[in-house]
Amino acid sequence: VGYEYDVSERAEWSGSYIGMTFQLQQPVVEARLNVRLPDGWTLNGKLINCDSCTSFQQGNLYSWVASNLAYRVEEPLQPEWPKLARKVRVACAGPTEDRGISFASWDHASRWASRLLDSSAQCDTSVRTFITSLSTDSATPLEKIQAVAEFVRAQVRYVAVEIDKGRIVPRPAATTLASRFGDCKDKVALMRAMLTAIDIPSRAVLASAGNPVSSGLCTPFQFNHCILAMPAAAVGPNISSFPAVVDKWLFYDPTDPSLPLGRLPSVLHDSHVLIAAPDSGALVHF
Repeated sequence: VGYEYDVSERAEWSGSYIGMTFQLQQPVVEARLNVRLPDGWTLNGKLINCDSCTSFQQGNLYSWVASNLAYRVEEPLQPEWPKLARKVRVACAGPTEDRGISFASWDHASRWASRLLDSSAQCDTSVRTFITSLSTDSATPLEKIQAVAEFVRAQVRYVAVEIDKGRIVPRPAATTLASRFGDCKDKVALMRAMLTAIDIPSRAVLASAGNPVSSGLCTPFQFNHCILAMPAAAVGPNISSFPAVVDKWLFYDPTDPSLPLGRLPSVLHDSHVLIAAPDSGALVHF
């Protein structure tokens, strides 16, 4: 089997992220990734589990080639195949211009994500009215947060409609509240709006479920999942023992159907996440 494809992106940024898996288990005769950059762009590439692969550059053309990869026998108690995949990841950054953002650092990526994710987390009248009835029996900030977390986790169905900008930009929180469905970023936007109504600050957080993040490749497109974080100090005392408290933030994933507040989903253990912030975000390791 042989195939070839081109990818064109239309969006408000001057950067690109490309990931290609050369091999999981089946044998491969040859796999090749070619990237041709515009003048003035920079590239950072990383080979993963692929010592036998080669790379070379001719002017603005960068190439990575894997050849004659033998069948890989499954071993008892081995990690999942995605973690053993032979692959290459490439982050390309254009020069900083008025037309967009160049992902030259994690700060740039964090600010870009914040600009796209924060606007949908607005707390309007419908959200405030709903939160009043939801948290009437809750006394402490932690109890109120638990009520919000339980509602978004259990009462908002996970449905992903990722068309055009819907791949990246969540729907308004009020829309998700009215429809009672949404994907990870929709759920995060709704929960953040509800937290605003009870005076709890929060941030959207980019995460990667199942695919390790390379901290040396500064691009938001390594991430495929969205969770949220609250300053631990705003939640209240006696939460330092929660496994989900990392670097003074309480992290929560409202899409996990069985995850209580205070715990991290196993798929995110030993991974990096990016806190989206309008000033300077942070790459956090769980």
